[in-house]
Amino acid sequence: MIEWETVIVKPVRIARWGWMARCLAGIWLGVLCAQAGGAGVELSVRRTDSSVILAWPSGLGWVQVQRATVLGSGAWVDLGAVTSEGTMQEPLETGVAFYRLRFLTKGFFFGRFAGQEEAGGFGMMVDSEGRGVVLGYSPDQAQSLVGTNFAIQADGRFEVESLHGGVIAGGFGGAEVNGTFVSTNGLTGVFRGTAQSKTGIHDSNAGYYRGTFSGLFNGEASLILAPDGTVFVHTYSSLVGSSGTVGTFDASNQVEAITQFTVPGAGVPAVLSIRGKLDPGTHRFSGGYSLGGLELGTISLDRVSVP
Repeated sequence: MIEWETVIVKPVRIARWGWMARCLAGIWLGVLCAQAGGAGVELSVRRTDSSVILAWPSGLGWVQVQRATVLGSGAWVDLGAVTSEGTMQEPLETGVAFYRLRFLTKGFFFGRFAGQEEAGGFGMMVDSEGRGVVLGYSPDQAQSLVGTNFAIQADGRFEVESLHGGVIAGGFGGAEVNGTFVSTNGLTGVFRGTAQSKTGIHDSNAGYYRGTFSGLFNGEASLILAPDGTVFVHTYSSLVGSSGTVGTFDASNQVEAITQFTVPGAGVPAVLSIRGKLDPGTHRFSGGYSLGGLELGTISLDRVSVP
C-alpha cells in the first residue's frame, strides 16, 4: 500500500448542532477533523432525504475518504476511490457512521539498484496529486531511467515507460519504494529506496529541475532535490550515453556529484564530475562538468515542479 500521512482524529463543531453527533433522521453523523502534515482540516457533513454529503476544503491533493461504525476498536474502510475533489456522497443508511480523510504522502525517495551499492541509483518525487517523477541510472544495464508525470495508483503501484527506452514498474509500501527496470536490451534491474526527511534546510528549494548541458558534449540534464539536501543528478547525451548519481546539496546551496557513464560501444565506465550552485531566488542551478579534471562545459537547470 502507498504511504499516507498519519491521521489524527478529533470531534469538531457542526454548525448549530454542537459537539460530535446528533441523531438526524435515523443516522448518527460523527464529523472528525483529519490532521495531515501538522495542519487541521475540517471535514463537514450534511444529509439530504437519501444521502450523506461530505465536504472538505479543495486543493488538498490526493484524498481517501474512510468510514467507520465504531471509534477506537472499529476498522476504517475506504469509501469510494481516491479523489482530488472536495466532496463525496454516499447513500443514507441507519446506524452510526464516522468519517475521516487520509492524505497521500507527498515526498522524496532515494535508493540503489541491487548489487550496485557504490554507483548509479535513483531519485523519485511524489506530489500531492499522486503524480510521480523518477530519475535513475543503472550501471549494470548502462541505461538511464526517466519517467515524468506518471500516475501512482491507490494501492501504491506504478508503471511508466522510460523516456530513453525500457519500462519502470514498482510500488510503495510504508516508507519504502521497490521496483524493477527492464532496459531496452532486455536486462532487469531491481531497485529499492526509502523516504527522505520531509523537512530540512532546502525546504524552499526542493523539487524537480530540468535543463541542458553544453560544451564538448551536449545533452539534457535533470535533478531531484529533497528538503534535506539529498539530490539525484542525471545526464543524457546521444553521444556519450547516460549517467547519474546520488549527492548532497550543502548549506551554501552547492553540490558536487561524481557520476559514471558508459560511452556507447565502450565497455569501461568513465567518471563525470558535475558541480554547481543553486540560486534560491530564481530556483536555477548553474555549474559545469569535467572529465578527469578537464573542464568540458556548462550546465543549467530550472525548477519545473514541486511536491
